[in-house]
Amino acid sequence: MGLFSKLAFKLLGIDDTELPAEQIGYIKDISKEYSVPEILKNTFGEFVDSLLHKHLIEGVVVFKENSLIYSSSPDILELANKLYEMFSSFKRENKVLYFNVGSWVSMFEKDEFVYMIKSDTRLCEFELNAVAKDIAVHGKNIFLEEYRKIMSFVKV
Repeated sequence: MGLFSKLAFKLLGIDDTELPAEQIGYIKDISKEYSVPEILKNTFGEFVDSLLHKHLIEGVVVFKENSLIYSSSPDILELANKLYEMFSSFKRENKVLYFNVGSWVSMFEKDEFVYMIKSDTRLCEFELNAVAKDIAVHGKNIFLEEYRKIMSFVKV
């Protein structure tokens, strides 16, 4: 590196180094082998399993207007209800609340729904929105079908 390159790097943060062709080739080879898992929509169970697998998360709970709409696991329902009460008292528009309860739990509101996502790592807002979008796009009809099944057993 010449004197001007070193000076530009220190003062301006300009870095003119290039990746070696080997590294670029390796990255291209790896990206050909990896594919994003598809969200399956045949059954409710398939949908939940594929959603958790695609986003590498432990669980998802969805609330609407103080009512539980969906939970990926009965194990997290008690935690979800406690955190939902806390979230409701702190809720601010376009905010994500993070809780560390052994695993990271993220809660946020999007399109009239409150999502609680449990994962090993703290997810960024972009990742949280991707989960919410998959649930909204792929899960809507599945939720309605499950709701109809449940309501068919309830006598009014």
